[in-house]
Amino acid sequence: MAHKCYNCGAILPEGAKLCVNCGKIVSKNSALRPEPVQVRRQQRSVVTQSREFAHKPTPTAVMEVMEDEEPVTPRPKKKRPAGTAAAKKTRKKDNKAKFIVSFTVLLIVLLMLLYLLIFILKVHGAKGITYESDTGAKMSYSTYGEAAEHFFGDASWDYSLLKGEVSVSGSNKGSDYKYIFKDDKVVKVIVGTDEIEDEKQIDILVQRMFL
Repeated sequence: MAHKCYNCGAILPEGAKLCVNCGKIVSKNSALRPEPVQVRRQQRSVVTQSREFAHKPTPTAVMEVMEDEEPVTPRPKKKRPAGTAAAKKTRKKDNKAKFIVSFTVLLIVLLMLLYLLIFILKVHGAKGITYESDTGAKMSYSTYGEAAEHFFGDASWDYSLLKGEVSVSGSNKGSDYKYIFKDDKVVKVIVGTDEIEDEKQIDILVQRMFL
């Protein structure tokens, strides 16, 4: 014998806990209406199994349905490797250090090239300076570059960036000389360890170079 819902009278499947029509809970102690098996078979096609109720099911009924379903396990969140932030920080420091080193090397190279350019211009200018004696003596050479090469044989030219001075030095007859130029003229001559700054004495030493 089939049973009917005590609330709405719908035919209930065997072992049903809920009424598929009204959603009421089927209690064991409820008075169920007996129904012939033949009538139950005729009305089975009318009953749907989609659990669409004419009335909103009670909270207790929903909880019983949810107990029959499998629990949904939440997907674990992806965790970033612990070393990712540290690795990025280390790479950033390395890149910064490489940039500083590269910039420093480039700056040094540029400064060296600038000094070399200034050195060439200043020395070339000093070599081209002409000299005329106040005594009227005939000079063998017209520029300091020619006179220094003849007087020393292996003249050494230099430029001091800090002092802004060009100098030429060498040896002649066992004595060491150094002529220092500033503002297109010789302002000092060093002979051995003696520094000569007197204009007359400087003129005599310059003439010795040009004769």
